[in-house]
Amino acid sequence: MDNNGRRPLDDVLVVDLTRALSGPICASILADYGARVIKVEGVGGDNTRGGNTNKALEHDNINGGDSFNSINRNKDGISLNLRAPEGMKILKELCKKADVLLSNYRPGITEVMGIDYEHMKEINPRLICCEISAFREKGRENEPGFDVVVQAASGTVACTGYPGQPPAKPGPSLADMTSGLVMVQGIVLALYNREKTGKGQSVKVKMQDAAMFLTAQYASALLDTPDWDFKPSGLAHIEATPSCGFEASDGYVYVAPAGPVMFRKFCELLGHPELPDDPRFKDHNDLVERREEFYDIIRPIFKTKTVHEWYIIFRDAGMPVSPVSTPKQAWKKAQEEGAPIVATIHHRKHGDLHVAGPIIAFSDTPGRVTKPAPRLGQNTEEVLHDMLGYSDEEIAKLEADKVVFCLRD
Repeated sequence: MDNNGRRPLDDVLVVDLTRALSGPICASILADYGARVIKVEGVGGDNTRGGNTNKALEHDNINGGDSFNSINRNKDGISLNLRAPEGMKILKELCKKADVLLSNYRPGITEVMGIDYEHMKEINPRLICCEISAFREKGRENEPGFDVVVQAASGTVACTGYPGQPPAKPGPSLADMTSGLVMVQGIVLALYNREKTGKGQSVKVKMQDAAMFLTAQYASALLDTPDWDFKPSGLAHIEATPSCGFEASDGYVYVAPAGPVMFRKFCELLGHPELPDDPRFKDHNDLVERREEFYDIIRPIFKTKTVHEWYIIFRDAGMPVSPVSTPKQAWKKAQEEGAPIVATIHHRKHGDLHVAGPIIAFSDTPGRVTKPAPRLGQNTEEVLHDMLGYSDEEIAKLEADKVVFCLRD
């Protein structure tokens, strides 16, 4: 039951200096669960505001495109020139009231700006200063890095694709998304520690480490077995056979019959009850080693039925199985089913937009999406006046001096 609308992070104030994807998605997740997030942009706006995958949405730096609105939902927004001393003064005044300061600049930039933890704890000892940056690797710590470059350094590119083919970039922005999700954990843990100690701290996440952690289950093998590496395996699982995607007559179906009992049943359903007793495949290690030989036998059989027919056959046999859905199919089905992961926001310019919703289910304090991403400078005047006590005359002067941008329509 919703506990009078309360959410877990109510009363937490986050100042969000981030751009692109890793930081903004982290801050939006915090906002989903109750934090008030104030996104701080330059007077020209976040450089990701204008991009649209939806060609019906025109380039609009004030209102932002579909991607920007998706990953900056639930936030308030102010526009400050942080290169101006008055702009930095406003940011620090805001941080005196904040619980979390989140940034994703290159390492060392926050120190130059004077907003790293060592500086900020002097004005707010309870402030948690959080930084996401690209590389942990020695000698590369200060290099810039976008998702695809960090994925290349983390191993996720080299282990994606098919054997004998060039490596392939995974479709999603794994380094960005995982580092954002990991930083959410770091912030919540730091907030919990502050409840015990009363002190803030520095929290840092490297995108490279977050992406590498996706292969954490193989860390021992990668580090301790000299001749083993995680290599591309196409649709096949690298250590479980048969666990693979197969081409049916109208698409692909993925089935994962685990253990000898399911393996025998799997072979029976395919009309090959003799395969589990074949000397080539009796031992699990041999089956993994000779998986392509095994798959060559059964692949033609899958083409004799549709994806749905195979899905019903294996589902009714109690096996883990699924059609291989496209992202569009998966999101559309979630929308049709009213799943919480699909949220609807109403934007005054773009109308109703669908965005990702909360993915953690709480019985008493559920997360929710209540508003679209801020238009550029939408809350500048409100924050300056109501939170920081600036007069109308002082705000007008800041505008005239191009220290702030206020949107008033």
